[in-house]
Amino acid sequence: MSAWGGRRVTEARKRIAQLLPMPCAACGLPVTAATPWDIGHTIGRDIAPDLMWDTSLWRVEHSRCNRAAGARYRNAKHNRRVMKATSRDW
Repeated sequence: MSAWGGRRVTEARKRIAQLLPMPCAACGLPVTAATPWDIGHTIGRDIAPDLMWDTSLWRVEHSRCNRAAGARYRNAKHNRRVMKATSRDW
């Protein structure tokens, strides 16, 4: 299984760029070729890495929306790990 990056992502972005403008899947505002945008995944790549190249699970998002959602996800995941490691049964 290859990582998300490289030539495959470049080709995916070229294909999706032809469909722009379209609404951001996160905020609903228009995504145009002139705005920074990312390919988001409806199922996280860490949850189902075998599905990362399934085009039916891709969605166009502003880079800011995509990266903010990723940060929220990582922080929540980290907090669950910390709580599990530090909590005690009283």
